[in-house]
Amino acid sequence: MNRSVSVFLAGLATVLISDSALADMTIAKSKKAELSAGLEIGAFYGHTENANFGVGVLDFHSSQLRPPRVDQYEAYFKPALKGHVNTENHGTVYSRLSAVGALSRGDGDAAGVTRGSEEDIDLEELVFGWRSGNLTPTLGKDAIDFSIGAQEFKIGDGFLVWDGNNDAFQDGAYWLIPRNAFEESAVLRFNTKPIRGDVFYLRADRDHDRAQFAGLNVEYIKNKFGTIGGAYMNFFDAENSVMTRDGMQLADVRFKFDTIPYLPNVTFAGEYAKQFGETRGRDINAFGWHLTGRYDFKNIP
Repeated sequence: MNRSVSVFLAGLATVLISDSALADMTIAKSKKAELSAGLEIGAFYGHTENANFGVGVLDFHSSQLRPPRVDQYEAYFKPALKGHVNTENHGTVYSRLSAVGALSRGDGDAAGVTRGSEEDIDLEELVFGWRSGNLTPTLGKDAIDFSIGAQEFKIGDGFLVWDGNNDAFQDGAYWLIPRNAFEESAVLRFNTKPIRGDVFYLRADRDHDRAQFAGLNVEYIKNKFGTIGGAYMNFFDAENSVMTRDGMQLADVRFKFDTIPYLPNVTFAGEYAKQFGETRGRDINAFGWHLTGRYDFKNIP
C-alpha cells in the first residue's frame, strides 16, 4: 500500500518589521525623524516518506526522479532597517531596507524545486516613499502614499497578489518563503475613509517569469461591517518560460464580513476572479473563486 507521511518541525524567532508592527529596536530618534531596526529568523525541518505515492521526487532542474524518502532542512535570517523624516508642511519621507540570507540542506524539498545545496544572500526590500501627512486636510492624514522600489504588496487576503518572489531553485528556503517583495514597483495608495485603494505597477522575480503588470484596486471598509473590494490588472510583459501571463487581463470582486447579525463569532469571506485576454495567439478564459467561513470561540481560552 502506498503511504505518504510528512512531519514538519519549525522554530521561529521573529521581530516584525511590517507597517503594522514597528521594529522593536530604535537606533536613533528625534522630533522629526526616527531610524529603527528589526530581525526575523526562521528554521525548518521536514521529513517525507513515499513522496508522490512512492514514485519519487521529480527534480525540476533535470526532470529526473529522486528517491521517495526526503529529509529537508531550511533556515534564513532577515535583517531590516526602517526610517522616516517628518517635514512640517510637506508630509513624511520614509524608506525601508531589508535583506535575506537563506539556505537549504539535506535532500531538498519533496516538490523537487530545491536539491538541498542552495544558499543565497540578497536584498529583499529597498523602498523609498512619501506620505502626505496633513498636506491634504480635507482628505485626512496620510491620505496619499506613494512608494517606489523593491517592496511587498498585497491585495485583499493575497488570493491574487501577495508574493513577488517564489523563493525557488537557488534562492533556498522554498517552504519558509522569507522573500515576498516584487523586484520593481511603483504604488500610489489613497485612503479617504471609508474608501481606499491602490494604483500600482509591479514586476515579479524570475521564478514568476518576471511578469510585469499594472492595475487598480478599490476597497470599501467600514468598522464592524467588513470590506467589499474589486481590482483590475493587465499583464503586459512576461518571459513566459513557464507560465503564459503575457497579454492576460484579470478582474476580481471580493468581500469579508467581520460582523454578522446574531452571529458575533462568525466571519465570512469570498472572492471571484476572472482571467481573459490573449497570449501566444490563444484566448484566455478562466476563473477561480473561494468562500471561507470562520468561527472564533471567543469565550474559550
